[in-house]
Amino acid sequence: SDEHYRLTFHTHQTKLTALRLDMFADKSLPQRGPGLNPDGSFQLTELTATVRPLDPQSKEAPKTVKLKPVFAAFADSDSPLANAVDGRIGTAWVVKMTAKKDNAAIFEFESPVPGFANGTEILIELKFKELGIGRLRASLSVEPNPATWAGNVGPQHVAELRAIVANHGAKIP
Repeated sequence: SDEHYRLTFHTHQTKLTALRLDMFADKSLPQRGPGLNPDGSFQLTELTATVRPLDPQSKEAPKTVKLKPVFAAFADSDSPLANAVDGRIGTAWVVKMTAKKDNAAIFEFESPVPGFANGTEILIELKFKELGIGRLRASLSVEPNPATWAGNVGPQHVAELRAIVANHGAKIP
């Protein structure tokens, strides 16, 4: 059966512009991965993003955010990254011939996600044909478009950490 991942993030950042997925090769995975199939491959058929208010009192409805493919480090020649966000379950971003090494992909939000007053929950869903990915990291950007590989993925933004602590009544020195 096909694997389906649901990743949920809570953020107080606003004007979110892009999503980056990192998929890591690892000696513990079949053929070093990054996919979990016996040959280290994966086929991502659909990737979707939905945002909703973190505040349970909010009357604002969840919104599906349109994703634009920007760049993948590796994709098999006839199965580009765009296939993961084309709304068709019969196509996929395939990493099979290009497996056995680290990979990464960047998707821009069609327009920046403003975020909600008291924080935003972001649900990222990944649908795979067959098995998924062994080691996956997802990160969000607030950098102005176009999204690039610039800079390392750093720890969570300090202002965001302060907001989380403020909401939970703790003190930061």
